[in-house]
Amino acid sequence: LLVDEDKSKKMSSFWTRFIGTWVMIFSFFIIIAAGHFYCMLLVLFLITAIFKELLAIKRKKEREHKLPYFRILNWYFFTVTLYYVLSRALKFNMDQLSLRRPLFQLLGDRLAFKAFSLYMIGFVTFVLTLKKGNYRYQFSQFGWAHMVLLFITVSSSFFVHNIYAGLIWFFLPCGMIICNDVMAYMFGFFFGRTPLISLSPKKTWEGFIGAFISTLVFGYFLSMLLAPYPFFICSQTNLTAVPFT
Repeated sequence: LLVDEDKSKKMSSFWTRFIGTWVMIFSFFIIIAAGHFYCMLLVLFLITAIFKELLAIKRKKEREHKLPYFRILNWYFFTVTLYYVLSRALKFNMDQLSLRRPLFQLLGDRLAFKAFSLYMIGFVTFVLTLKKGNYRYQFSQFGWAHMVLLFITVSSSFFVHNIYAGLIWFFLPCGMIICNDVMAYMFGFFFGRTPLISLSPKKTWEGFIGAFISTLVFGYFLSMLLAPYPFFICSQTNLTAVPFT
């Protein structure tokens, strides 16, 4: 537990976390202030990083050296899936003027047909790259990649929809998660005595309960603070990349 650690080591860890936390919070505020488009880019960056990490869990490098283009195919499926779910989410939120722009017409017209055609190109390529002796590995990786895609890209479309429906639906949940994480550490740091779960030995009941109550209070007051501002509660119906407008 944190309270049982050496005092100098504990304080060093505290200040490292303190500085790192405020740097991340400040960066997050800048992205929020930059606007809806940059919040969407943040989501895209995060799900790309998550996809990369989850693929690496079941990856065997020695096998993939014998399979040219195998990793490229996984990223191709990721790009096609992202194209479909994000285009669909944006089409739902954008006004007719935005949808008439050449880029939207190119990407959005006959969206399902285009996405299905691109997916089938990838699927046929996958079949053509199958190699004897590696079938089990290739199909297991193919299935794993699709399970990961199902979870992270579908959820990302909900994030994008919420961002353009009103930034409060993105900022408030993120703010509550940040509050919960920070307060769990703080209560555990100063008051933690009772272990919560063996899987994470430094988690304590004091940290869990303190974070739970703090997050409820923080969520209530944050929602009250954001509600009067149109920037947070109004939907965004045009796609603009101009920051801080």
